[in-house]
Amino acid sequence: PSGSLVALHAFAPQPEKISQVSYYIRGALVGTATQPPYIVSFKPEARGGNIVRAVALHTDGTQEEHTSVFMVQ
Repeated sequence: PSGSLVALHAFAPQPEKISQVSYYIRGALVGTATQPPYIVSFKPEARGGNIVRAVALHTDGTQEEHTSVFMVQ
């Protein structure tokens, strides 16, 4: 439900190669995690569909991005 805490997490098969994972909802940064399992919690403000973008920063400076959709009722 809207206003409930939601936990975002990322799985990395080789976590030693990831320095951080940043999470964006509707383009706004909601948090950055620096340790596996890269969990960030936040409270969605609006009901409906939300797009979360996770951006992993690798230790070699490259980035990898994944997008997912979730619904808030």
